[in-house]
Amino acid sequence: MNTGHEARLLELWEAGLPATPSWRPARLLAAQGSGLGAVPIEQVPIGVRDAALLDLREDLFGSRLDCVVDCPQCRTSLEFGFDVGALRVPTGTESASEVVVTQGAVTVHCRLPNTADLAELDATASSEERVQRLLRRCVVAVDRGGQSLETDHLPASMIPSIGAAMAAADPQADVRLQLECPDCGFQWPAAFDIGAFLWAELSARAARLLREVHELAQAYGWSEREILSLTPLRRQTYLEMVRA
Repeated sequence: MNTGHEARLLELWEAGLPATPSWRPARLLAAQGSGLGAVPIEQVPIGVRDAALLDLREDLFGSRLDCVVDCPQCRTSLEFGFDVGALRVPTGTESASEVVVTQGAVTVHCRLPNTADLAELDATASSEERVQRLLRRCVVAVDRGGQSLETDHLPASMIPSIGAAMAAADPQADVRLQLECPDCGFQWPAAFDIGAFLWAELSARAARLLREVHELAQAYGWSEREILSLTPLRRQTYLEMVRA
């Protein structure tokens, strides 16, 4: 582990701590200084943002991901691992384009959802209400026979088609793992949220580092900078002596 790596982990954790779960992925990328072009991070499509989060996760913790999930049917706890590359979805030029859906005489023009859109959704609202709010934010124009329509007047039958078109244009935004329970044989697609996963890892590592700093600072009077500059092996050796 290179010098300064753990200090960087703590800086990222500190930057993400005040943010809400919806804003935290963008906050981490902003703190990291990830370049996503001229568009602010909170305005890039979710799939573009999540691809950058995968890069950040690999840079911080390596390519191996270890997960634990409960089977929805028998509640058995499953442990499995895979490479971060398994989560990367190839994207074409469509990923940043406008989505156009036509049904009969109605044509809908949409942009892809971004962090700011998801942050505006009410977690306590019904699924239907959340869909309607997202559509109001992402629909750019609705045309029926040359006349403009309000988003609220969209034919309900078009909503699934719009969702499918958005998913096809930005596939990295909704990554699902196909899992099978070894105990009961139940199979299901499990959504993988790289933002939540990375934050859980970052929080756990930060908590451990801060405990180690606290313990060694009390024992030897060293500063945080001095403790974090130690290699993990040397730090662990000092901790073992302190705890003996």
